[in-house]
Amino acid sequence: MVKQDWADWWAGTIKHPFFGIEALDDALAGTPFTYNEITPVESDELSADQILDGIEQFGMGIHWFGGAYPKFWPNYGPGVMAAFLESELHIRPDTVWFDPLGVEELEQIQPRFDP
Repeated sequence: MVKQDWADWWAGTIKHPFFGIEALDDALAGTPFTYNEITPVESDELSADQILDGIEQFGMGIHWFGGAYPKFWPNYGPGVMAAFLESELHIRPDTVWFDPLGVEELEQIQPRFDP
């Protein structure tokens, strides 16, 4: 039902009130993750396993109602594409920023897939 409601909402055809509520469990207090970001505040001090365990623990502490649904959103901001293009990513508790790419013209950026 939630999937169809979202499809109807995007199509502009939904015929009933539609909203979601995400409620946090009190057990989440003290985890290194924040609600809107679901990313570790001090990621350089946590191993990949600790980060993944924290994300899983955090996800199990959210209750989803109405049109809400479980999701994972690592919020690194609108400039995250720069990090994918080899810009240095700086994560701090209150902000995220990226170093300039070192090009003069956009045409100089040559993205490539490198697994």
